[in-house]
This record gives sequence, structure tokens and C-alpha cells, in this order.
Amino acid sequence: MSRILAISLLLAVSAGAASAQGANEKYCAQMKGQTAEPLNCSYKTMEQCQETVKADQGNCIENPKMKGKM
Repeated sequence: MSRILAISLLLAVSAGAASAQGANEKYCAQMKGQTAEPLNCSYKTMEQCQETVKADQGNCIENPKMKGKM
């Protein structure tokens, strides 16, 4: 396995784990062009989410699963 492929795989697994761990926070990020991807709902504040998506021109929304619960 090439070193680049191994690093890419590690990053993909880490990103998935982080997303799953924070799936119940108040704000969700969706990166531009990822309409089929699940939302990354790992942000406690809108500011945290916006900082993450700013480079990819994504957007942040309230977690649809948490509406009315917070």
C-alpha cells in the first residue's frame, strides 16, 4: 500500500469517527457538493460550524434531529 493511500485512508476513517461521535450536537455542516453525504452534526455553536465550512463554501444548519429539543 502506498504511503499516500495509507494516509488518505487514515484521514477518511478519522473524519468518519469524529462525525459519528458528535452526531447529536445542535449544528450541522454540509460541505459544498456533498448532498448525498450525511450531515456532520458535531458542532455546539454556529461559529464552530461556520469556521469549518468557510474554506469549502459549505453551509451550516440547525440539527434537524434536535429541533424543538434545545
